[in-house]
Amino acid sequence: MRRFVKAGRWDGTITLGAMPRDASADERTARYGLALLAVSCLAKRFGEDRMLDFFAAVVRGWRTPEVASATAFGTDWAPVAASCAAQIRARV
Repeated sequence: MRRFVKAGRWDGTITLGAMPRDASADERTARYGLALLAVSCLAKRFGEDRMLDFFAAVVRGWRTPEVASATAFGTDWAPVAASCAAQIRARV
């Protein structure tokens, strides 16, 4: 994950797009690690239940992160995402 980020392959956002079909094992591992850190950040900030509500709304309910954040967290998505991205950058 650190190599992926330091090589400039992470766009700095916690809303990762679909995995490219031709993604290498290293990229798959890095993206998994980034997703894990993002979910952990959300759970620490809002609690596991609200993080799971958010996740379900986005992944299963096809809601945008903006809509899901307002519903699950009661706040705008942009500052939440920026805060988690900054925490990830600080860890890698």
